[in-house]
Amino acid sequence: MPRKKSGVSLPGLSITLAITLVATALMPVRNAHAGTLKTLYSFCSQANCADGEIPVGTLAHDAKGRLFGTAVFGGDTNGDGTVFALIPAKDGSWEFRSLYQFCIDCSLPGQQPSAVIIDTAGNLYGTTFSGGSNGGGMAFELSPADKDKWSLKSLFSFPVSGLPGAEPVDSPTYVGASDGAPYDGKSPLFGVTAYGGANSCYTGAGGCGAIYELTPENGTWSLSNIYSFLGGRDGYYPLSLTSDAAGNLYGATWWGGTFNAGAAFRLAHDGDVWTETILKSFGTLDGSFPSGKLLPVSMGSIFGTTAAGGRYCYYRKHQYHRCGGEVFKLVPSGLANHSFTPHVFCDTDDNCLDGAGPGAGVIRDRTGNIYGTASAGGENGRGVIFRISTERKYDVLYHFCSLANCADGANPGGLFLNKEGKLYGVTAYGGAHGGGTVFELSP
Repeated sequence: MPRKKSGVSLPGLSITLAITLVATALMPVRNAHAGTLKTLYSFCSQANCADGEIPVGTLAHDAKGRLFGTAVFGGDTNGDGTVFALIPAKDGSWEFRSLYQFCIDCSLPGQQPSAVIIDTAGNLYGTTFSGGSNGGGMAFELSPADKDKWSLKSLFSFPVSGLPGAEPVDSPTYVGASDGAPYDGKSPLFGVTAYGGANSCYTGAGGCGAIYELTPENGTWSLSNIYSFLGGRDGYYPLSLTSDAAGNLYGATWWGGTFNAGAAFRLAHDGDVWTETILKSFGTLDGSFPSGKLLPVSMGSIFGTTAAGGRYCYYRKHQYHRCGGEVFKLVPSGLANHSFTPHVFCDTDDNCLDGAGPGAGVIRDRTGNIYGTASAGGENGRGVIFRISTERKYDVLYHFCSLANCADGANPGGLFLNKEGKLYGVTAYGGAHGGGTVFELSP
């Protein structure tokens, strides 16, 4: 489970990884892979994990093939997280660079950074879950000054409760993000806060969560609240947000909805007025606790993942079994195949050899194949990389923890696919030093 710092735990991740602890005890260690995995970097390679510990989220990348990411802990200051880069060389090797190390006691405090996005000029943008000058987290921009020195600018510091929201999670999004285009550096950024907002909730943190808009103008940034969750049917504790090409926002809440197992929503705007539509309320048998960015596709359809639940889920002897989650597709009413499930995990038995806990969302290639990860399950109990073909055929491409001491990594996060068809991602744990990894998979 993730370490706690100053009373804060990694939102959402701890529940997902709880599945891992049960699954690990059940799984035999076997090796069968449809892809070749290469570990590009193992964290905690430096003393006291100065290079970072527990990388999460999805890596950002630029046209030069450089990878950018964050680790929620570690660093050579107070261990409050890092931003890193991996630079490819012509000989196939990768150079690791630490770009920034967060520090709660420094002049620009921040703790537990989210994944980052990149703009066309090479600047990085992200949030921290806590810290900032007001204590409720901050939005930041990280700009290259030279090869080994990057400069951080705080764009907004969130309060610990109330408006416009508190404790931001996940990387910001922007129009065009779902198509893979880099951020233009000029248009608004959008994101979610797990707590805060205008409405009281059950969380004890002063609100049910909120959606914000962060707008640049003449070198300064302003942030406004565009939606506050009510805590009932529309859900609470949002964990992700993305935008389609038309500027509609899509996301999911971990709790709430009709069955209190999360809800998927869309936010559409007419001028300055934003209107929310509930796309689905999740329940145990059709998936529960949606997590990871939703993926808008053609004609208003979206793909997503739930970290638990599914039609194989059952309760016996005071325990839930085979509640491995699912990959789902929501289709607007009136179209064929209205809302279906491309894959339900734990589809064979309690061992969940196909994976469990797919909480990082999915991506698609040009032909429509779906790729994603499950943070638990698989032949070794520590997660898998999977592919679902256009014919809905499910294949595991890699079972993590196949090497001794999980040297290949354990508990993977999100993926991205480059033009050559290689997948890149991080694992929160495992690796040569136990602090997580960055990996490349050639399917």
